[in-house]
Amino acid sequence: MSQYVIEGGTPTRFAASAIICTVPASLLGLFISNASSSPTIEVQNADTSGSGTVVGSFVPVSGSFYAMPMAMSAGITLVCTGSVSGAAIWNSAAV
Repeated sequence: MSQYVIEGGTPTRFAASAIICTVPASLLGLFISNASSSPTIEVQNADTSGSGTVVGSFVPVSGSFYAMPMAMSAGITLVCTGSVSGAAIWNSAAV
């Protein structure tokens, strides 16, 4: 008999650079609903913007999900350029 693993988390919407959470957490991924005007996203293991880069800048595509199963010890911060919006899916206290 097969068993299925359903992985889910808390969705937090973002429409520009955003501090998603300020506690240890597990990032599951990013859903991008809109990306235009030379968009980029950088993912940081930080509770404030400006330090702890774990995923350097990448160019997101509208309507895409980017799986990023990683533990973040300090929090999750997204640094965005251009016009980017979507949802970060994460779980707290998973580190």
